[in-house]
Amino acid sequence: MQELSKTRETLIESQTSRKHVEERLEGLNRQLAVVEEKLSVYERRPGGTNVVAVTDPGMSREEQLEAEVADLR
Repeated sequence: MQELSKTRETLIESQTSRKHVEERLEGLNRQLAVVEEKLSVYERRPGGTNVVAVTDPGMSREEQLEAEVADLR
């Protein structure tokens, strides 16, 4: 009976640990998505300048606004 109790306790600890790891992974994935979004904005900039090429015909208005918002952060 004591072995069963110990096994159950180990299972609960493992499940709790797994839950924390999954939550941490979700948080890191969210951070990665934000960083990738910022990177995509910077990659669209010509010549590495700090000014967004608002007149770039290849960028939609939405992309231009996203770039401006990224600059404000």
